[in-house]
Amino acid sequence: MGLPLWKKKRLIRRCTGTVEVDGYNVPAFEDFYMLADVQTTDNSVSTGPDGDIGLQKIKVFTDCEMEIASENGNLGDRIWFQGKWFECRSSRLSENTFLKHWTSAFVECTNADVPPVKARVEGEKLVIEAPKDLIYADGTKIVFSKKSGAYVNGSTLSIGDDK
Repeated sequence: MGLPLWKKKRLIRRCTGTVEVDGYNVPAFEDFYMLADVQTTDNSVSTGPDGDIGLQKIKVFTDCEMEIASENGNLGDRIWFQGKWFECRSSRLSENTFLKHWTSAFVECTNADVPPVKARVEGEKLVIEAPKDLIYADGTKIVFSKKSGAYVNGSTLSIGDDK
């Protein structure tokens, strides 16, 4: 088990298969939190038919294996970091010391999914769930407050009367 010294609670999105929507198979995801140490490793620029594309790479240290993306279309685990999704490309076990841990390489997703926000209606309330540190790639930040009937319970922001 690795040292939790640099680990923070991070949002992970894991593909659980596919579901049919309007006659098309689309990926289904499960979101959960995991303690992880995330380190930036590389920023590279590649030129494609649509112009230059910048890709950021990160290294993630965890106590369990991450699902990796494969060439046959399987989606790997994704991690929400600095307002962007990153997809796992490799995950290997390092057990040569007492700090046994998994080291995984992630690459920024160019087909960025929607940010990790869920909304639902409870009676007359709109309840929005999002990580407390949610920052969008364009710098917009969701601010949690109790102004105008909005209140926070854990990571859930509720707007409306608290009955």
